[in-house]
Amino acid sequence: MDEPILPLLAVLRTTRALLAPPERWTSRDYAEDGNGDPVPVPVPVGSRHAMRFSLLGALVRSAPGRSRILVEARDLFRDVRPDLYRKLSGDRPAMTHDEVIELLDAGITLLAKAATRLVVKQSGFIAAVGAPTKKGTGSASG
Repeated sequence: MDEPILPLLAVLRTTRALLAPPERWTSRDYAEDGNGDPVPVPVPVGSRHAMRFSLLGALVRSAPGRSRILVEARDLFRDVRPDLYRKLSGDRPAMTHDEVIELLDAGITLLAKAATRLVVKQSGFIAAVGAPTKKGTGSASG
């Protein structure tokens, strides 16, 4: 899971920012225009007319060209919040805006922790995440 951590983390953060205002979210379609009507095919999520997004639509909008983003995100959501993942996978009951934000936050938290561990592991140097330094030197090495 090391390789996709940072790109997926960035997509989840972008998706959360996009959906944070409740008026940018919808539970009905991947994307809707300002009137609440579905944005027509062929590029509904990327359309300049798209103003409101479902979680899946916002993920696609946040990761143009990343064809596996929905698979990666669904796998993560299944692991971090199986209860909400079941709602995401089913037709009803639809997820609420608060649940969508909860799910994104859970995924972001897990990936951020994993990314921190990855940085420490790759650097082999604990000071990279705030280890105490020797007094007066400003570094752990002296």
